[in-house]
Parts: sequence; structure tokens; C-alpha cells
Amino acid sequence: GFSYAPKAELYGVEVEATKYFPLEFLGNGFGSRRAFIIANYTFTNSKLKVGDEPVPYPLAGSATQTIPANTLYTDGAPLTGQSDHLVNLQVGVEDTESLSQLTVLASYASKRVTARGAQYNGLDTLPDTYEYPGVNLDLVARQGFAVAGTDFELKLEARNLLHTKYKEYQDFGDNGRVYFNRYDRGRIYSLGLSAKF
Repeated sequence: GFSYAPKAELYGVEVEATKYFPLEFLGNGFGSRRAFIIANYTFTNSKLKVGDEPVPYPLAGSATQTIPANTLYTDGAPLTGQSDHLVNLQVGVEDTESLSQLTVLASYASKRVTARGAQYNGLDTLPDTYEYPGVNLDLVARQGFAVAGTDFELKLEARNLLHTKYKEYQDFGDNGRVYFNRYDRGRIYSLGLSAKF
């Protein structure tokens, strides 16, 4: 069977910041409320490290042949599932003394490999498949309240407010892109009620 795993090089940087802003200056009802901003950014550089080292390649039945590793993998290609850039931002208002929170969440992920290009005759490789997640915007609201001594939580979620579509493609350079997995994810709204007994 095929048992070669290429070496990889991976390094990255992550920056995170959280800031709270008291809202008591707005008057009655805002004494325990505060606004907040939470942001993080991650940069990751990942690369496959392959040369012409011999690796087994399966043939029909149980037979194998030996071929150079760089005919199966592209040296310097990014790791599967790894975006170079990830950004998350949360902006909201919350109550520090009770469950009451409204949050807007924005996220961005740069393109990432979802599958390696298929082999053709053990020598030629089709392009890798990329996913482009893009920008997403969500809204989450939570409110706690009590009825007859029982604590309840009402939660409203609105997801994909920018109507970001899902896109997966192979890039053939001058011959263009082939989209084979592209669809409308739609917006998702949910309303939930939970109780603690």
C-alpha cells in the first residue's frame, strides 16, 4: 500500500486583543452594562517539503513501483485545510450582573487547500482544490429572565448575514478555474428558549 507522508514546515503568528468600555455614562439602566471589542488575527505559513526521494506508488492489484516524491506532491504547496490569514472580530454589549448580551461576529479566512490534485498516470498532477471561505457576519443575542423561580434563557441567532456563498475550485491558470462545489449557503435564523431547573 501507499505509505509516504511528506515533511512539512509550519510557522505562524497570532495577535489577540480584548477591550471593555463601561456604559454607565449613558445613565440609568446602563450602570452594569459595558461594550466590548474582541479581535484576533492569525497568520500561518505552511509548506510541504518534498524532493526527489523515492516513494512507493501503488499499481494495479498489490504491485507497487518507486517514483520520486515530487511527482506526487508539489514542493512548497500549503498544508491541506490551512488558511494563511484568519481574522475574527466580536463587537457587542453585555450586562456584567445578569445574562444579557448582544454580539456581532465577523470572520475572514483566506483560501485554503481542501484536497490534493488527483494523479494521472502517476506523473502528472491536476491542480489542488481550494476553498474560499471569505467574510462571514453573524449576530447573536442572549437574554436571561426568571419566571416563578425558574431561570430561562432566550437566544436569537442570525448567521451568514452577508449571504456569503460556498466556493470550491481548481485553478488551471490561463485555462481558467473549474468550480465543482459552489452553492448558496443562505442565511440561517434560529430562536431558542432554555430553562434551568
